[in-house]
Order: sequence, then structure tokens, then C-alpha cells
Amino acid sequence: MPVTSNRLRLVVTACAVLAAAVPVLLSLAYARHDARGRVQERARIYAAEVLHRSDSTAAQAQSAVDRLSALPGDPCSASHLALMREIDVDSSYLQAVGHVEGGRLTCSSLGEGGAPLPLGPVTLTSPAGAELRTDVRLSQQGPTFVVVEEHGYAAVLHKQLPLDVANDTGELSIATFSIPSGIVLTQRGEVSADAIRRSARGRVVTLVEDGRATAVAGSKKWYIGTVAALAPAALHREEARSRRLFLPIGLLLGLALAALVLLLGRRRLGTAAGLRAALRSHEFYLEYQPVVDLQTADVIGAEALLRWRRPDGQRMRPDVFLAVAEDVGLMPQITRRVLELVRADWDRLTVGRQGFHLAVNVSAKDIDDAPTVELLTRLRDLRNGSIIIEVTESSVLDRQRAAAVLSRLRSCGLQVAIDDFGTGYSSLSYLQTLPVDYLKIDKSFVDSVGVGAATSNVAVHIIDMARALDLRLIAEGVETEEQASFLRSHSVQYAQGWLFGRPVGLDSWPWNVAPS
Repeated sequence: MPVTSNRLRLVVTACAVLAAAVPVLLSLAYARHDARGRVQERARIYAAEVLHRSDSTAAQAQSAVDRLSALPGDPCSASHLALMREIDVDSSYLQAVGHVEGGRLTCSSLGEGGAPLPLGPVTLTSPAGAELRTDVRLSQQGPTFVVVEEHGYAAVLHKQLPLDVANDTGELSIATFSIPSGIVLTQRGEVSADAIRRSARGRVVTLVEDGRATAVAGSKKWYIGTVAALAPAALHREEARSRRLFLPIGLLLGLALAALVLLLGRRRLGTAAGLRAALRSHEFYLEYQPVVDLQTADVIGAEALLRWRRPDGQRMRPDVFLAVAEDVGLMPQITRRVLELVRADWDRLTVGRQGFHLAVNVSAKDIDDAPTVELLTRLRDLRNGSIIIEVTESSVLDRQRAAAVLSRLRSCGLQVAIDDFGTGYSSLSYLQTLPVDYLKIDKSFVDSVGVGAATSNVAVHIIDMARALDLRLIAEGVETEEQASFLRSHSVQYAQGWLFGRPVGLDSWPWNVAPS
């Protein structure tokens, strides 16, 4: 559907708003992503620190048990008690070590004498066989401890010492637990049971759930895991910090992109308005590029190429203004102007020559435009030559409609060529459904001839396809004698390109062009 100037303005405005909004939204999304990453990393560091302390505590407990078990004799002898006191003094994480019998601490590094101290029920037994009690009191009003028992000896551990990490904000919750049971051994604050269930030995998991950044770390050596969780306030604070950093960048980038879109849109609107003015003031003209017979190098035709020169002498690029014309629905009017210019130039192009072929490009809009099709049919009354209608593969997506229109044009004596063949939907079945006389090999495939590129064989395939369908071939963009020789040796009939002549105005039109 043609785009009016008002609609184009709306499209440009919408694109500018979108261009401004997207970087801002992306900056906000990145700020959130960056904040989540930062908070998760903090949680991971806390979990790793607690795990290191827990590993050290477990290592000291295991060493104490091993040393006491290796000493022969009565477990409560003077030599054992002396070793217990030595281990206690040397250990930074152990409150005491002692001998356990029948669930009671019979003697320990805390001192001699006294009744055996009941330790209470076993909380869990580790896969390695150690028995853990998590709520043991050494005195009636004192704090609770964790007691690890193995081979009749026990290590009494500070519950809070592994959790003693620096965090002054009160946002951190931490805990240690047993793997794989998930039973919490020590805890400060609230931690997620689901996070604990994600744990495994030797692995670190970080996640954000309900605004809480959580890290779970499992020891590689011991059946111990740690979890550290930061409250949502920590994430909110980091997000605010990241937004202060990235949002201004997004705003600046968005404004720059919006300004660029508006500038390009204004130019496009200006081009659209200029096209309408150019149609009224006849600023368009044609240049002609020779088409030669590859066997004889004789000029047998030409391709008509539309050009636009502004009143100030500025020449507009065809790929730019034709794209705008396509967008705003001006292609039929421009094609009609091309046909008027062809009629005006025809006699001078063909004087003294018979069988001259002039190729005229038409667009998808032209095929669907009844007045343009009618003007094309009237070209049948031109003498001394014929017109070739060039259509691209993309302009005949509606094959049924295109086939009907092209058949009508052929019945009026016009010929049909598929332009830029090989760059779209080319296939035998595609060609068999359309009334076609010529295939034009696209310049990109001609450029690759003889250079070993991946597309170098495409030209050969197109030639074979045309031969199978009994179609004539025109090679575009021939610039070297090597290319011409290759095409000639493969029986390509016609060619155009700078080797044979550049597009020129009617006053400079060459009557005989041969390769130099």
C-alpha cells in the first residue's frame, strides 16, 4: 500500500520514539542484570568464606580425632589429657576435645574430674561415619555447640565461629548444613530450604529468588555445605547504583538515535516531496548502457537507466530515490515518465538500425498498476526494434497475477527478462510458470567468475538452467576480458558492463562499441 507523506511522518515519528526508548529500556535491563550479578557475586564470596572456615573447622576436628585415636592406652590417661589440652590450645576453631563413651563426654581438654557430661541425641551420621550433635551445652546456661564424634573421640566446635563474616548491614543470612541430608548445622538469619536442596559437593550455585540473592557452596572434601543469602534491600541498592551509571548512557544514546532517525526521516520526506516536484518539472532523464553480442561485439541493444538531476545540478543516486519512490507509491508515475522518455528518444536510438532491443525496468507496483500496463502495451507500435521488460524475481511473488500480465505484454510484441537472476527465488519450477525470454545473470555472479569464490559456479548453473529452458542470456557487470571470454566460451549470447561501455546520455550514445 502506498505510503502518504502524513503516514510517512507518523512512521518516522514512531521510529524516532522507538529509537529513543530502546536504548533506555536496554540500559534499565542491563542495570538490573548488572546489579543481580554483583549481588550474586557478593553472596558467593560470603558463602565461600563460610565454607573455608567450615572446611578448616572440619580439618581441625578430623586431625584431633586422628591424633587421639593413634595414642595407645587409657583414653582418659594423663598422656591423653595432655594431648587433648595441646590440641585445644593449637586449634583456632575447636572449643574442646575429649573422649566419648555411651553418649557422654567422660574426659576432655576442659579439665579433669567431674561427672561425665551427657551430650544428648545424635542429630545425624555423616556418610563418612561421623556422628554429629548440633545442640550440645557444656554448661546449663552456656551456649550450644556442635560435637563431632568418631572412633570414641569428640571435637566440640563453636557454632557461630564459621558464620563470623564481616557484614554490618544486617542483610546477610548464612548457614552451614550437612550434604546430602540438608540438615542445618549452624544458622544466622533465614535461609531457603530450596536453595539448600540445590547443593552438591564441589559445586557453587548462585540464584536470585524473590529479590534475595543466594549462593550455595559445597565442600570438595567434607560433607559440608554453606549458604549465604542477601536480603532484597541489597539488590535494590545495587540496582539503584547501576541505574545511576547506565541510564544516562541509555538516554544519551537514545537521543542520538532518535535524532539520527529524524534526520534520515526528514531527508526521506524531502526526497519524497522532491520526487513529486521532479515529476512535475521533468527533472528525470535516461541514460543508456550498451548491450553487445559477445560473439561479434556489436551493439544490439541497451538498457534504459533512470537518472535525476536537481535544478541546482545535484545528481541523486538511483538506489536512494527509487527506494523512496517504492515506499511512497510513486513507482507507477515514475515508470510512466520513463516510458514517455523512451518514446521521445526511440527514433534517435534506433535510426539506421534494425532489431534494436531496449530494456526497460518495471517494478512490482507497475505490474499491478493498470494504467502503467496499458502504456506498456502501447509500446508495440515502436518501429525498428523491440522493448524488453525487465522484472526482478522479487517483483513476481504473485506468480499467477504476474504470469497473466506478462503474457499480455508478450502478446503485444514485448519480450520479458528476469533481472538479477539468482539472487532471489530462482528455480526451474519458478521459471516454468512465467512467460520469459531472457535471464540476466547478476553482476555478483559475474564478478566471481574465475576467482575461486564459493559463488563462482553459480553462473554455470544459471547458464545450464537457461539452456534447459531455451532462454537467452544477458550477463550484467562484465568488466574484464577474462569474464567476457568465460561467458563467450559458455555460449552466453549477450553482455553489458564497463568493458563495453558505461551508461551515457542520448547525445553521447555509441553506435559501435568493442572491447579495447
